[in-house]
Amino acid sequence: MSMDRQQTLSIYRRWGLILALGLLLTHTGCRTAFVPLDRGQAQSGVETQGQEAALLRVASSWAGLPLAEQAASALTENNSSLSIDIIPTNSAAAEELVREGQADIALVVENLGDDVQQRDLDQRYSPLRSRLLGLDAVALIVPKDAPLAELSQEQITELFTGHVVDWREVNAGSGQPEIVVPQTATVSRALFEQAFLSGQTLTTAALLMPHDQGIVDYVAEHPNAIGYVSAAYLDDRVKAIRIDGHALTRREITSRSYPLLSSLVLLTAPQAPREATQWQSFLVTGQGRGMVEKLYVPIR
Repeated sequence: MSMDRQQTLSIYRRWGLILALGLLLTHTGCRTAFVPLDRGQAQSGVETQGQEAALLRVASSWAGLPLAEQAASALTENNSSLSIDIIPTNSAAAEELVREGQADIALVVENLGDDVQQRDLDQRYSPLRSRLLGLDAVALIVPKDAPLAELSQEQITELFTGHVVDWREVNAGSGQPEIVVPQTATVSRALFEQAFLSGQTLTTAALLMPHDQGIVDYVAEHPNAIGYVSAAYLDDRVKAIRIDGHALTRREITSRSYPLLSSLVLLTAPQAPREATQWQSFLVTGQGRGMVEKLYVPIR
């Protein structure tokens, strides 16, 4: 599902990267590890005769980042006059960037409830224009060969509060569990802690990662690791385990039986350039819609 991040788009301009990293480094209390994303900048498009160079600024939550990167690559592939800057951050910061005029559009995830309507979005995000794209799920992941397929809510709580000190205690092999979580106050982290920590404190032994890709990379390479990420980041190096019998399937997500769900929302500034309208049209039709369907569960 992930595309080549070295294609024709200008990603992570200096100011956007500094802002994103500043937000990521605000959380303290647990040991911190920094694993950077692949931020190689692709060669900028050359302005073609008769076309004016255009810049589209996209602020994206970590959960929306895979879609933002794929959409940007597709939109710039045959439009050398278009440059797209992607600013990766959390959902709250992405929304704020659009409201402050520092970004034209944003991809955010929110815990909006089961029966949210467009009028609810209009009220929530006014004066921004909003479009509900689909459902995202938080996947609880372990290495693909880990002897673990399911955990109960109680076991998850015990693990992430540091009360399980050996995998034998949950019949999942042996060794000390390595807990890996997002460093910043993402929607995924808020959903997870609300569902499983119930006011209890995350273990101080937890390894904090600045983004979901870092969590996947770490879990894939450490046999005793367990973490959680947006389902958009899953690859064949890790597996999503069942939570209280609920598997991470489209059927469970569509029926909202799966316990950790959020909504993917596209936000557009009222005075955004016409390229922002093109971005929205791309995501709701044809190739762009296909990208949404591969990474998330679209809302019909």
